[in-house]
Amino acid sequence: MKAKKTCSSCQRTLNYDKFGQNLSAPDGHAWYCRECANEKQREWKAANAPKIAKWRKAYVKRTRARNGAEA
Repeated sequence: MKAKKTCSSCQRTLNYDKFGQNLSAPDGHAWYCRECANEKQREWKAANAPKIAKWRKAYVKRTRARNGAEA
């Protein structure tokens, strides 16, 4: 018998293999099932697209400067 856990988002009871790893959680598994976690990540990325683009541009600039390539 596989252990089960309830997703904090969708309230479904699923097997532990449907949850990601979170070593800081008491049971070692994420609070949300993978499906809900993926959906939340998609929503966050869509809502923060300009911020993400800015971070990526700054990262590329720093990385190229550190590696000696032209920025």
